[in-house]
Amino acid sequence: MSVLTCKCPNCDAELTFRPQSQSFVCDYCGSSFTQREIERLVPAQDGQPAAKPQEDGEARSYQCPSCGAQILATGTTAATYCYYCHNPVTLQGRVSGQWKPDLIIPFAVGEEQAKERFLRWSRKNPFVDRRFFSQSQLEKLSGVYFPFWLASSQSSLSATVTARQTRVWRVGDLEYTETSVYQLSREGELRINNYDMPALRREETSLLEGILTYDYAKAVPFSPAYLSGFQALRRDQEKEQLTARLQDEQRQNAERLVRDTVGGFQGVTIQGCELSPVSEDWKYLLLPAWILTYQYRGKQYYFAMNGQNGDMNGALPISKGRLAALFGAISGICLVLLTLGGYFLW
Repeated sequence: MSVLTCKCPNCDAELTFRPQSQSFVCDYCGSSFTQREIERLVPAQDGQPAAKPQEDGEARSYQCPSCGAQILATGTTAATYCYYCHNPVTLQGRVSGQWKPDLIIPFAVGEEQAKERFLRWSRKNPFVDRRFFSQSQLEKLSGVYFPFWLASSQSSLSATVTARQTRVWRVGDLEYTETSVYQLSREGELRINNYDMPALRREETSLLEGILTYDYAKAVPFSPAYLSGFQALRRDQEKEQLTARLQDEQRQNAERLVRDTVGGFQGVTIQGCELSPVSEDWKYLLLPAWILTYQYRGKQYYFAMNGQNGDMNGALPISKGRLAALFGAISGICLVLLTLGGYFLW
């Protein structure tokens, strides 16, 4: 498998994508290029052979085109860094052929912005261990493109509903109850747009559920140049494995819509709800996120930030010493107040 780098045409150094300016910059000669300009520099990939399936934990070795060092990559790695010269590289066979994404949302939040937002967010909690804010901790923050499936569907809907309406009235000492039962039918069309599902079986992908607030209208056709300067992962779940999840979402939406059309009744029971598929559209895309993985007192923590809008999700390590100090201070104040109260009562 070949290794791809995006080269500066002026000095032949590697280009990296800059989220703030949405341009490709050379750190050596200072040149800057737009996406349209960069398309002429990156070779087309459609003719490249796709990589053979590989287990997630299985590492393979590749040669860095800049320094010749060996780069180790696991089965789902699509873009990474050379550990020796730190130049960004893309494993071309993992973003071509069947593995080529249809779309990508480029990073819009840069590394410095991500660090500033992370510090502001974490410092809001006064019980976080101060050692957590060290520079070495911030250096673990990594920009990663995660693989997702984006599904849209259209189905015809046919439902049968039993609805009850109860009326109670009194005549003298007698109370009467009348229950009317109605058989209703509903027909219509159900559409689901841009239902996103992780295409990777990894623990940190569950953390992304809290930041799935991406604007998919801003997704652009995939170009490997966007991966330059970031890590990227290849999918290990196919759309066929996620079809049941899409169908479950369709059914839940269908039943919710049917119930919304039946008002003024005390009891509504959906007897049957049939969905007939009309069309489905699946897109494979990469979504940007800033990820921080860290250990504190033997426990693993994960933090994720939406690389498009900065939304955050994660857990923070709480210092037991700081909590104990607060508890001690509150206990001391309470003791003083109780003592003073007892003195004045005495």
